[in-house]
Amino acid sequence: MLIYTIVFLFIIFNIFISKHSKGDKKLRETWFMCSCLLVLWLMSACRFQVGNTSDMYRNYIHCYAAAYTPWRVILQPSFEYLHGILRKTIITVFRDPQAYFFVTALFISGTIFFTHYRYSPEIYLAVLMYYANGGYFGANNTTRQYIAVCISLFGIKYIIEENPVKFGACVLIALGFHTSAFVVVPLYFLRKVQFNRSVLVGYMVAAVFLVVFNKQITRIIQLVAYSNYDDGYGTEASNPLRLVWAAFSVCCLMIIKLEGYKCVPRNYEYDSKEIEIFNNLLSHGTFLAIMCSLLSATSMLLFSRVGMYFSQFSLMNMLYGIRASKNRVTRFAMRSALVILIVAWFTAMNYAGKYIPTPYTPFWEYPQRYIPYFWR
Repeated sequence: MLIYTIVFLFIIFNIFISKHSKGDKKLRETWFMCSCLLVLWLMSACRFQVGNTSDMYRNYIHCYAAAYTPWRVILQPSFEYLHGILRKTIITVFRDPQAYFFVTALFISGTIFFTHYRYSPEIYLAVLMYYANGGYFGANNTTRQYIAVCISLFGIKYIIEENPVKFGACVLIALGFHTSAFVVVPLYFLRKVQFNRSVLVGYMVAAVFLVVFNKQITRIIQLVAYSNYDDGYGTEASNPLRLVWAAFSVCCLMIIKLEGYKCVPRNYEYDSKEIEIFNNLLSHGTFLAIMCSLLSATSMLLFSRVGMYFSQFSLMNMLYGIRASKNRVTRFAMRSALVILIVAWFTAMNYAGKYIPTPYTPFWEYPQRYIPYFWR
């Protein structure tokens, strides 16, 4: 718990230094992203948790087992085969299962940071929110699925550019790590659908349908995407307090729409047709995240796992929402509310022990375990 608090304070301190230092803005932002990425990468890479139900422990053991599994077995056609290849490659190169966490932590956190650097209006709050609201800790727990989430994020570029071949390739690669990645396919077909009252009603009807037929739908999702778990996986309710984030995201989405605000990501021309696609994509991704959050809190945890594919859209939506109003007082109030929510959420969740991995074993106590083979 203490180390998580120290890192949280480090990010806040880094934000203050980076925003108020002199020099090139882009250079300061790059320093901020790289320094935060280094800290989160090392903290993720050096984690160690044991226990029969731990996903982290399972990945550690599976990497260890991969060392004794022939390549001809690894390369046999199967679902999520790319994850097997990744494990085998890591154990072959590094000779230490702990290296799995070094490799995957860098890829996951690096991809999330890159996504926000490319599309978010403010990277400072983006990094703080990713860490505080549970995205970072969720990535540590559900590593395999978060790899698929991150691969699917590369597809944003190809949806905006309307390139179905490259987007399809991203989805296929993501499916090689977790079959739940198929849920991002509808985003491509929603790219030109403007978010309006009719679409909102459609999402509400879909939410009611999912609640009414939750058992049947859950069973289908379990069979397709979570077949390696038992039948009861994901059927329990999630944390209802997460609805606070969904409520704030709804407010931001409404402000964006009511103000007629155009969300313009970095490196895109304001008059480009790609801006309209990005705004549609942001709206649909946000509401899908909200709907998954609502369903997971009131119905089942499974939807929170599915919602991970849309969580970054919701996060970006909040960052655009706090600057969407033309009224300076409203903008200040929205920003202040978001900062208070971040700090309060982190304090409550950290104090309650909701962040993982726990227990956390500092890497300096086990240097031989945490240093990859070729570094020794």
